Amino acid sequence: MQSEMFIDFRDVRVKLAQGGLFVVPKGVEHKPFAERECRIESMCIFADAHRASCVFVLREG
Repeated sequence: MQSEMFIDFRDVRVKLAQGGLFVVPKGVEHKPFAERECRIESMCIFADAHRASCVFVLREG
């Protein structure tokens, strides 16, 4: 079964397919969701004194 998830922004929706990667830059309002169960391999926030980003990786299998 193919997995997919979505990330809604104020004016656009991003579709993340199985095996895909998407980075949400610091300060960007977003809402990740899936219509069916999916596995996220990594959902991390990398931060230092100047920046922070959310990284979404949709796991295969």
